[in-house]
Amino acid sequence: MVAPKILVGTAEHELPAASCPDDPFSSSPALLRLLLHDLRTPLSSILLHAQLLQRSMNPSTPEARRTTSILANGQRMAAMLRDVQDVLQFGSGQGRLQLQPLNLGAWMQSLQPRLAQAFEGGLFTVAVGTDLPEVMADPARLERALVHLLAHVLQSAEPGARALLQVQVEPGEAVLSISADAGSFSPDETLGLYLARALVAAHGGIVFHAVRGGGVGLRLPTARVFA
Repeated sequence: MVAPKILVGTAEHELPAASCPDDPFSSSPALLRLLLHDLRTPLSSILLHAQLLQRSMNPSTPEARRTTSILANGQRMAAMLRDVQDVLQFGSGQGRLQLQPLNLGAWMQSLQPRLAQAFEGGLFTVAVGTDLPEVMADPARLERALVHLLAHVLQSAEPGARALLQVQVEPGEAVLSISADAGSFSPDETLGLYLARALVAAHGGIVFHAVRGGGVGLRLPTARVFA
């Protein structure tokens, strides 16, 4: 799999090789599949026991809140393992997106409750433009890419910073950008950022780092309209 491009500023520039390495999953996919299998088993056990504990506790106790945190982090790890599996399948030509027409504005609004749950304590605002065109996208995979990008921005920001998620339209493209009001965005490569790029690239889009104002985002081609 060829490493996707990242937009820098307002023009497309491919990052140097040192900043945008070759696909780290291509060297030993068989080993990665074995690793995924071995990680899922203990993680499933952790999630099951956390769920059982959560049901037996008074929700207002400190122990229940800690159990909820364990469960949320475990679910986040399980989702990341699924994303790694997806990227491996896309790299081998076996991955398939469940594409459907998607209005990014309405989709973003519907995601707010889940984002609030996934980023407990994280502050964010969603700003959606008007008359947004549809894109052809797999909602579940696109949501995972967005979660990875939002996590990267919040991790780079100062504690208590508020993230702004904006959806706008440009000629032939829908643009979703994420920025924080405190702290500087880190362009350092992380597994989450890599997975977001791969998932967006599977949609025919790109992930960008905006130098002016910081932040990160994605661009997707708008759906073609046939008369």
